Amino acid sequence: MKPTTEDTEDTEVGQLEDELPEGWAWTTIGKCFSEIRNGTTEQQNSAGAGVPVSRIESIQRAAFDLKRVGHIQTPSKKLLATFCYLPGDIAFSHINSYEHVGKTAIYAGRPAPFIHGMNLLRLRLGHSYVDPYYLYTYMQSLAFREDVRTRVNRAVNQVSINQKQLSQIRLPIAPLAEQKRIVAKVEELLARVSAARARLARVPAILKRLRQSILAAACSGRLTEEWRMANAGAESASQTLTRMKAAATPIKTRRGVPDAVPMSEAADQFDLPDSWAKESVAELLKCGGLLDVKDGNHGANHPKRDDFTTEGLPFITAAQVSNYSIDYDGAPKVAGKALECLRVGFAQVNDAVLTHKGTVGRAALNLRPCVLTPQTTYYRCNAELLLPHYLVYFMTSAQLYQQMAAVMSQTTRDFVPISEQYNMFIFLPPLKEQSEIVRRVEALFRLADEVEKRAAAATARADRLTQAILAKAFRGELVPTEAELARREGRGFESGEELLAKTQANAQ
Repeated sequence: MKPTTEDTEDTEVGQLEDELPEGWAWTTIGKCFSEIRNGTTEQQNSAGAGVPVSRIESIQRAAFDLKRVGHIQTPSKKLLATFCYLPGDIAFSHINSYEHVGKTAIYAGRPAPFIHGMNLLRLRLGHSYVDPYYLYTYMQSLAFREDVRTRVNRAVNQVSINQKQLSQIRLPIAPLAEQKRIVAKVEELLARVSAARARLARVPAILKRLRQSILAAACSGRLTEEWRMANAGAESASQTLTRMKAAATPIKTRRGVPDAVPMSEAADQFDLPDSWAKESVAELLKCGGLLDVKDGNHGANHPKRDDFTTEGLPFITAAQVSNYSIDYDGAPKVAGKALECLRVGFAQVNDAVLTHKGTVGRAALNLRPCVLTPQTTYYRCNAELLLPHYLVYFMTSAQLYQQMAAVMSQTTRDFVPISEQYNMFIFLPPLKEQSEIVRRVEALFRLADEVEKRAAAATARADRLTQAILAKAFRGELVPTEAELARREGRGFESGEELLAKTQANAQ
């Protein structure tokens, strides 16, 4: 059976074989580098002034992040002479979490001076027989990282690798000219991979703007403009509201629902089709368009931390509402006496749930009986006027968020209390148009979701491609080997073994 692309990639990024290309030789870090040193333990200031000092968090994506350094105000001449990096020095993260041990960065000369800090080992060649960028490139490979992981010391809260263990890790040494060709080719290829990864990284933000545009078009009537022309003559939302108000007997609403709500500037700025209506949440409650609107239990009735159980009714916070769904399994649970104390906030199936505190403006259709916290509100719809699926999309649109933002601008925190939610205006298309809006939004969102999945898969392939390039480079397959070129050109060459002999002679 022919291997798949993923099978091939998995093979390519595996460990290097003991047999190396012609002219190469194995050595170890201890034999290749003339110095492996711990960093300074000198006290650093918190003012961000003085000479920068590398820290373990300074290594980000195989490079120094100068926004994550410490500083020593006036380091002594002895400290500078002992701990400053020289161009070509490699910093190695040797103590931290399992994920971080083995990360490296190479010092290219800037900033100068730059002090080597604690929790990083500084590797210095001390000779010119091996290109430091060649070794740094090899240290990004999976083969090197796996070698590191097999040697680490595991403690309860961290892992580490000491100088002796690090010095035993093997390095494949190619002839010097070949080293430089490998570095140049890897940099060229990885620059292309990085460019592709950067483009892929922009996809989520683009799709977020696309979804927002879809919702804005849906809740303004633009998305269904042609549909409306083809379905003219149906009862408008205003006519439905008028009919419901005329037929309704006085409805008892919860305390605090205002008798009248003036049109807000935030709601009034949006123009709607003639067949649509704008109505406040308070008025919809009074005429029966909304059957109920309520958030969770406040004050003494709110469960304490010790009241939560592993089984019971899901207790929905804003954190459980994300991507138009509710994480019931990950929610705290309430049962027994704690549940009996709750008086309000019991959401029913098909309620629209809105987050109004902390993270404001997320929404989802409720699919299971649950109870809400004071961070979330349920809206129970009368299906004669308002579809809960449509309301969920309206809740996440700019048309509602701008109304909530006007409330939050008057407070010191992100919070839209239930008393202010009564003053919000919901934009109401005719019922059949709501159904068409839901259908179209869901179809467009599915398309956006598919693009996002493909972008994520492409990003994962780019990550595997990086390791495939490195593995190919250190199997001697990325550029012509020096042995091949020497035979072709009828000349000799200095092998990796001869280079290593010179390093040992230099060390003596």
